[in-house]
Amino acid sequence: MKITILISLLLSFLSFENRNSPIDYTSENCDIKFNRLELLGPIIESIGGSSSGVFYSNGQWSGNIPGSNCMSNYSGDYVINTDVPMSIYWLIKGKNFGNLKGNGILAISHSAIKFKIINWSDTEIKINVESSYTLDSKKDVAIIVKNTLGQQSNPFKIDVIGMIGDGRGFGQCTWEASYQRRKLNMKISPSAYSLNLKPDKDYVPQIGDLVHFGTNKHTSIILSKPIKTSKFESVTIDKIKYDSIVIYTFNLRERNHNCDESAETTEKIFVKRKDKNASKILVKAGIQSANSKFGFASGIYR
Repeated sequence: MKITILISLLLSFLSFENRNSPIDYTSENCDIKFNRLELLGPIIESIGGSSSGVFYSNGQWSGNIPGSNCMSNYSGDYVINTDVPMSIYWLIKGKNFGNLKGNGILAISHSAIKFKIINWSDTEIKINVESSYTLDSKKDVAIIVKNTLGQQSNPFKIDVIGMIGDGRGFGQCTWEASYQRRKLNMKISPSAYSLNLKPDKDYVPQIGDLVHFGTNKHTSIILSKPIKTSKFESVTIDKIKYDSIVIYTFNLRERNHNCDESAETTEKIFVKRKDKNASKILVKAGIQSANSKFGFASGIYR
């Protein structure tokens, strides 16, 4: 009886030791090995990514907008440059992913977000991401990793914003101007505050024109085809007699002009005086923002 008890205890001890020793599983397709801890399945611990100056760091929007006192409500959201496909990467970190991308699966819950797997290891997955210019702000986007054993991670949720070119993140005036240009099938400006025209006596407003206020302060876009009207109005300025005025009326679209990242469309005018022969022209009223603190427009991009 004592011998039987001793043998039973010995077998139990050996069995316990065996349960805690590594167990290898090798797939014919991907040669991935797992130990006992890995049988818990993939675990996503953090996500990082690309960095670019003050605009975004480690894949996340910084909220630091140069020349502005407005901090973004989307600070910390993960960015996708929608103007340059696959130009930004995200780095998914964790464990138990498996060491080959061929049979593992990565899923992102929002269909507007496309990605390409660049590298895959047991602890890191690097992907390049892209989306269309219409991407604004998406909350609780879930990322899931599934390994070759069919085990999947819990959803790792992040918030995502679109960025049309470096620094033009959703919520900013520059994003809205670029977004509306895209909708009009027009190219975005080379930089956020590019200028090639002045709102002077020779300027004739056109739909799609970007209207800037101050130096790298604020931008907007003419969103409707300007309507031109004329009327008699006689006045003498600096010994020059002006007989009429020309009024251009249009809709101006702006975002974040009130530092709250909201958008607004308002009707605006641009008015010029002309003499009898239209040889002398003078700007009577420049273009103003919906927020009067910006004053009159200082530059145009067409």
